[in-house]
Amino acid sequence: MAIDDHPEQRAAEKGKDRLFLALSGINGWSLVVAGMVSLLISGFARSLSGIIISLAILIHGSLELSFRKTASERGDRSQGRRMAFNQMGLATSVSLYLAYQAFSLEPDAVVEALMRPPIYDVLVLYPLDVRTWLIQSAPKMIGSFYALAAIVSWIVCGATAAFYWPRRKQAPVS
Repeated sequence: MAIDDHPEQRAAEKGKDRLFLALSGINGWSLVVAGMVSLLISGFARSLSGIIISLAILIHGSLELSFRKTASERGDRSQGRRMAFNQMGLATSVSLYLAYQAFSLEPDAVVEALMRPPIYDVLVLYPLDVRTWLIQSAPKMIGSFYALAAIVSWIVCGATAAFYWPRRKQAPVS
């Protein structure tokens, strides 16, 4: 008797399939919505890098939904591997965007922005030494934030890819 012939095993596999489809649907639609909103904002701001990352997010979301549809309609579990690669592509896209933002950061522009109201009005509330340290450290803190965001994107996308990857070729026949 094959392992797929056990009713308990089939029930567990169906539960995993439902979770797989639910997670991929949430991921796909979240990416599509985030990409659309980001594209709208980037378009108004006329930010080329914002438009590019928005389109990348839209593409990754659309691919996720396309792979999910194929997996759902055909019972083709190999789509999970494609979705895993898509997640790694998403992490790469986000990391490249964040690296571009970090390297194009102009420290003088950050300091200048901190010296204008309303931000400076808040900084005045701090003692001079703390205020000076905050203003001088701001560009490094922003760069660190971009690095942290890239690390978090790799962790989240990596965990999602690890969930998607171990899928068998076809769903067991009920």
